[in-house]
Parts: sequence; structure tokens; C-alpha cells
Amino acid sequence: MCTSTTFSSYDTGRFYKALTAYWVATESRKLAEQCRFRLQSTENTTYDKVRAIWSQRSGLQESLDVLEVFDFIYGFLCRHIDGMNVDSFSDWVEESWWDELSQRDRWESFMKNAWLALSPADAIELLAFTSLWNQQTSGPSETWSREKRRGFFTANFPGRVMVRDVGETPDAWYSAPDLESACELQLQKLFPDYPSETSAAWETYRVKLWQTNTRSQFAQLSSKRLIEFVAPGSER
Repeated sequence: MCTSTTFSSYDTGRFYKALTAYWVATESRKLAEQCRFRLQSTENTTYDKVRAIWSQRSGLQESLDVLEVFDFIYGFLCRHIDGMNVDSFSDWVEESWWDELSQRDRWESFMKNAWLALSPADAIELLAFTSLWNQQTSGPSETWSREKRRGFFTANFPGRVMVRDVGETPDAWYSAPDLESACELQLQKLFPDYPSETSAAWETYRVKLWQTNTRSQFAQLSSKRLIEFVAPGSER
């Protein structure tokens, strides 16, 4: 039996704000990836700005909300997309080098590209399209072409940087650790005298308590109670 939950306008607004913030982060990375740069240093600066979008938030509440949106999209929605599982995901990919990889390397490469390429809207769209596959109205080949247009396996095209004026190249991998870092940075702003303790407390909270204790409960917390959940020395 299906059940529904009614959310207040405040909670709905918070959700869409966090969803939009994460969406902007994914699209900024995809835009940078499709650009051509005259100088390597310009590409590096561009990706520094992209990383700031991923890891810098206006406050602790927003940082936690965006992380929860990420978990919802990739920890829940994507698991329900037909084909995104270890038994059948290879049917999605039509690349000449794909057969040269081991099964484990294929899976890691596939999931990394999924995290990088799929926006919230893409994930919802794939849920719809893969359900239609079961009715024989479309297939993996058609959807693979669609996802290529959205950034699947399209990074580092030849000649995207014309002049290598510096030796360093940017790290274009963004995922949960960057969103977690945003939460950690906000906590360190609240407790500037205890950076190490704050980092340790956040890591413990994220690994051990996030899913069982407080995920989906942030909207009901005051600022003071929010800090108590993850502050050093707090008791739960």
C-alpha cells in the first residue's frame, strides 16, 4: 500500500533550494568539462571555481540539506534505475575500450561517470525510461545515446587545452566527499578553536549516525539542536 507525506511550504522550499544547489554543482562541472581552454592555467582556475560550488555553502543547514539530496538521488533513486546494477550495467556502454576492462574496473568506471554525469532530472528521467524498457518501447542502445549527450564518458576530449603553460592539471572528480567537506567546513567555522576535534566528530557522525539517527530530520531542528547533533562532545 502506498503512503504519502505532506510537507509544509517551508520544508518544500528547503528541499528545492538544496536540490537546485546540487543541480547547479553538477551542471557547472559538465559545462567546464565541455569547454576548450587556451591555457592549462585557465582550466585549473575554472575547476577551482567549480570545486568551490561543490564545497562552499552559506551555512551548516544548507550543507546538510545538499548532502541529503545527494544521498537521496544516488543512494536511493539511482538504485531503482533498471540497468544500474552489477549484473546488467554493461549493456548500457558502447565504447571500444570497454571490453578491455575487468568487471570490477567497469563497475567503478560506470558508477563514477554516473555520479558525475547525471543531474537530478536525469536520474528521474532514467527511472521513467528504464521502466519503459520492460514494456519493450525502447532499449539500452537508444538510452545510451541519450546519456552520452548528458555527459556519460565524455571527459577529456582531445585538444581541449591548447597550451600547457603549467604542469598541474585539475582534479575533475566531484562527489560525496566534497559535499561532506562542506559540512565539515561549516562546523569548523562554528568551533574555530577545535578543528581536529570537529573533523573527528563529523566523520564519526557521518559514518555511524547519519542514516540511523538524523537523516530526514534536519527540517524539524532549530539551529541550536542542529549543532548539538554533530558538535564535538555532544550527547545523543
